[in-house]
Amino acid sequence: MQTWVKQGGMKNVPLLLLPTRYRQVVCMSCFARSLDHARQIFSSKTERPLYNGQRIKFEVSGSGSEPESVLWHNFSKAQGVPCRAALSVLAIAGSIVLWGLLFYFPFAIYEAWSYSALGAASDTTTEMIFSMLVVAGNQILYLLCEKASRFICFRFVGHQLTAYIWLYTMALLCNLAMDLVILFYTTQLAMANLGLEITTATFLMGTDEVTTFPMRAKLGARLKSYNFPACFFLPFLFEALFTVVIPYHIYKTLVGSQPIRQRAADGFLMPAPFDMSRYADVVLNMTQATMSLFFSPGYVLPTLGGMLFGHIFVYAWDHYRVLRHVRKFRITSFGTEKAAERMLALPGASLIAGTVLQTFQAQ
Repeated sequence: MQTWVKQGGMKNVPLLLLPTRYRQVVCMSCFARSLDHARQIFSSKTERPLYNGQRIKFEVSGSGSEPESVLWHNFSKAQGVPCRAALSVLAIAGSIVLWGLLFYFPFAIYEAWSYSALGAASDTTTEMIFSMLVVAGNQILYLLCEKASRFICFRFVGHQLTAYIWLYTMALLCNLAMDLVILFYTTQLAMANLGLEITTATFLMGTDEVTTFPMRAKLGARLKSYNFPACFFLPFLFEALFTVVIPYHIYKTLVGSQPIRQRAADGFLMPAPFDMSRYADVVLNMTQATMSLFFSPGYVLPTLGGMLFGHIFVYAWDHYRVLRHVRKFRITSFGTEKAAERMLALPGASLIAGTVLQTFQAQ
């Protein structure tokens, strides 16, 4: 709830310049039970103090923000939010480019050379290395997006969480797009070494099925490996193990075996609050699953099966975590819910585009 103190209805008056008793009324209105309660505090019967020879007018407007959802320390930094948001986006984009060029591109070159030399699919070791690269890249982007949402200095927790969801979703989709572009380029080189010249137009139009099918199958297989288990299962398994299960076991053993103060023991064993960042994970998985329609149809069903398995695990883990390892819930607005509903346009658009492409190529 926001309280504005205006001089003659024209401009804001600093709260500290008011008499003490009126400052108490203003502060009390910030923590009022409801907007009507705050308006009742600032009713027309309230005596208006003088400021520079004019009567002060109180106006109350509410946005439904509770004190715990307000980031009070960011109010002094609210002027540069657009600039900090732009810097955050540029930093995340630069990180995606660096990760693709320094880590994924060498791996794609190695895989393309192996494919052109041996003519066989990747072995288990290569697939494990690829999965770990994907998981590591996604975790780095997760940390960067979380830091960026804090760096922007929003005034409310809901706005910060909404920004994180958008940044994380778009960053991982851009990372996936860049990885696919690198894979397309390296696979194109490998096919050229095998005597198959494939251009981008030929691949998209599907005019030569005999020539484009090997590349389409290669990209479809790589996207399936990218999705499952690297995105649909392993991140959530590592989240459960390394953020809750293993730390809780270590702290529980430490508290039970060592003399420790009550406050320190409570701090070690206190669970974290629950947030709504799972929206981004679900929407992202749905979008990546629908992108399999752009390549070989034979990998669509395994991708959807992997997504189903991963989401069953996520549901079971979140159910257990909510009952055993969550301290509290604090949901003060529907901003995050509305943002997630808008993001559902991404998998919907991908599904429609993939269906149209497959229909066009089948004609």
